[in-house]
Amino acid sequence: MHEMSTYFLQKNYTAQLNDIVAVLLAYHHFPEAEKLHRIRVAIKKIKSIFNFEKFVHQHKNQDRTINELFKKTGALRELNMHMQLTRGITKNNEPFIYPMLHQIDVLEKLFLKAVPKFISHIHCMRKQTKSRCFDVEIKSLKAYFNTYRKIAMKHIKKHKKRDMHGLRKTIKKIMYVYTFLPIAIQQQISLDYEKWSAVQSALGDWHDWYVARRYFTKSSFLHLSKRFFSVLKLHEKMAYKKLIQKLSAIENI
Repeated sequence: MHEMSTYFLQKNYTAQLNDIVAVLLAYHHFPEAEKLHRIRVAIKKIKSIFNFEKFVHQHKNQDRTINELFKKTGALRELNMHMQLTRGITKNNEPFIYPMLHQIDVLEKLFLKAVPKFISHIHCMRKQTKSRCFDVEIKSLKAYFNTYRKIAMKHIKKHKKRDMHGLRKTIKKIMYVYTFLPIAIQQQISLDYEKWSAVQSALGDWHDWYVARRYFTKSSFLHLSKRFFSVLKLHEKMAYKKLIQKLSAIENI
């Protein structure tokens, strides 16, 4: 087989849109941080499909409303993560928690007002799904994975923090498209999914601490406990050490 239909992408694209709508409706009634995470994962999968289509079909997809949804959920998700990390490392956390609770309240009200607009837009996107299916050569599919694997390896060899977020996004471009492939096609792609998944997980763990550390170094928090900052710094350092160990395990993959 030299060609395959991208029906598998069309199917998963629709599934992600359906999931976003379902979670938005649920969030509108019961706002929970985990729902924000689900929305963001679904959008990342959609973006990985857009990226694949751009690579193999020169078909560019940029959706401003989806990007807006991604940013708004990201801002709320990040604040919730900061609160969770704070509660885990200090008991006297009120001075840290209260400012975040206020920010979350403001952002959440604005987000809930925008939910109907997002749902309406996604319904429009679903109606256009049928036009997304096309044939792609297997060699182009393999070229996609080889290209992004090389990009990932360049990030890994640098071992620099500023490259880690780019590495995480690159790995997601590899992993999401791979999981969408039919098993018969996956077997033609040389990819150690478990190792890449472990690295992606370690990247996520470290990034949460890294972003939290940057957030709490803002001037509005500088008058607070030095011990809190030292513990936060230690956790970020430990998470980065574990990440480097994971990266070392796949340097020759």
